[in-house]
Amino acid sequence: MLSSVSRRPSPWLPFRRGPSLLDPGPLPSTVEVLRVPYAFSQTGLLTPEAFIRKARERGVRLDRDLLQVLHRRRLLAPFLQLHHRPVTTSVDFPTPGAWGTTGFITAAAADGRLTDPAARRYRPWPAQRDVNTIWYSTFQLLALPSIRVTLRAATHADPASGRWHLPPADRPRRLDAARSRALAVTLEVLAPRYLPRVMAQLKVDRDAADEMNAYVDDHDPRPLIELLRLPGERLATQAEELLSDAKSFDPLGSWHQVVRIGAPGKWTDLRYDALLAVEYRIAAEILLRCHDDMAAAGYTPPLPEVTPHWYHPHHDRLQVSARDRAETLHDFRLSGQPAVYLALEGQTEIRTAELALADLFGLDGDANLVRLVDLDGVDHDLALLARAVAVPRLDFTGDRLATARSPLVGLIVAVDPESRYKTCEQQAKHRANMIATVLKSLPKHARTDTMRDNIDHLIDLRTWGEHSFEFAHFTDLQLARALRRLAGRAAPPLAELRAALADYRDRHRNLDKLWADWPARITKPDLAATLWPILRRRATSRSRQPLPPIVDVVAQAVALAHQLRHASGMAVEPDPAPVHPA
Repeated sequence: MLSSVSRRPSPWLPFRRGPSLLDPGPLPSTVEVLRVPYAFSQTGLLTPEAFIRKARERGVRLDRDLLQVLHRRRLLAPFLQLHHRPVTTSVDFPTPGAWGTTGFITAAAADGRLTDPAARRYRPWPAQRDVNTIWYSTFQLLALPSIRVTLRAATHADPASGRWHLPPADRPRRLDAARSRALAVTLEVLAPRYLPRVMAQLKVDRDAADEMNAYVDDHDPRPLIELLRLPGERLATQAEELLSDAKSFDPLGSWHQVVRIGAPGKWTDLRYDALLAVEYRIAAEILLRCHDDMAAAGYTPPLPEVTPHWYHPHHDRLQVSARDRAETLHDFRLSGQPAVYLALEGQTEIRTAELALADLFGLDGDANLVRLVDLDGVDHDLALLARAVAVPRLDFTGDRLATARSPLVGLIVAVDPESRYKTCEQQAKHRANMIATVLKSLPKHARTDTMRDNIDHLIDLRTWGEHSFEFAHFTDLQLARALRRLAGRAAPPLAELRAALADYRDRHRNLDKLWADWPARITKPDLAATLWPILRRRATSRSRQPLPPIVDVVAQAVALAHQLRHASGMAVEPDPAPVHPA
């Protein structure tokens, strides 16, 4: 916040070095930027009022008079200035895609009415604010952290008029401002080709859409190199400086890793230093994308590989791979993937498990901790299900430990003891088949006995005992009362219904066939909800009786989910046996 109290002008300026390391000498003037095809088409140009508004979004308060003072002190000169009459030689830039503001400026250059304000002696701005003659580059906003420090010395020369005073800048401060301007020029030259790649968005004119897409997809950097006259090493060094500088003041800290995997169009919703930091990284990515093209064309050596074991500025690049995205989601626990899939045979089991998760564990059945899967019978391929949900994504860079690239996922299957799962041997065979399928989905070198033991911990198959779900959890009397409560007068008498249920139990028949001919419509989820209070009382009882099987399975799934939420990897080989001295 700038003070409005008049005080004696400071004889010196507070100084904070800007992010630019570029020598302004060999770079073209701002007018020469129009030689670049589709110049300013992706960034646009800012009037002083627009620049003031965007500076405020980044935490720096400016006004028109302050901008003029910064221009006069050669600390922040406008990017371009238009004149009402010719003041220089006419220049014809054959710039394709010149429309809107760019077309207006190109026409002014052809008339000799366009100049680079930094290359001319300062003159007061025109008083008519309704005529746009002063233009800034959006990349000049990168100098705001340095400008913010400098403005601490700004005072009101005359409080009545609102005009500002700023002490003259010394040579290091003016040199730093010239370097910041050189960085803006470099980025404006590269932006038409590389900014759409970074932002995944192309601002296109309908009449030139094909030509603009072809220009963005062109990887020949020679025309840009000839204009900038900058070596690739200088671009890489400048990009690393921008990345390091952004890390030093970004208030998001490590959370910027989450921001960078988000939609680029949402980055502009940030404010203050967080917005400036992401713009520093955008600028760095533009420079590095150009360096990549230069390296591919043989103009400069490629960037060295960076190791994940210690920090390097390139770790903060906005070029995000699928692996980077998965690791970020894992590290910050943002993945929508559940920790455990609990696969159940039918609607009754699903409804009962939902009630158990909600009432006993306070969890939603669709939550990211435990997710329920309806098998809709017992004839589905469980090995295929295991391969779909339980194969871990691992990074096998370590010797004995593989780091998880995404959250580890467990699978628990609970079915009726019938058909393919009637005997213990059949159940063990299907469980072993699921484990083997997951193991075969890993690289050959990871298919070790230790890894098999890990997967054995992630996958389980259970049944309800000797009977189907309803008969394993409720007595004939409990089922009969629940059915009469749902069917009312359409149900047979209690004694007759109990006898029918006993017959169904002995013959292992499907329970839903019992009421198929009743006038009342009964669904298994309704029956499960009616019977749930019985299971809830048993599960919360202080007696030492065992938990109902469905509650025990849900508790197993929740416990495994909490374990996996804190797991960061899996062992590939066992730890070596300790060596004891003789």
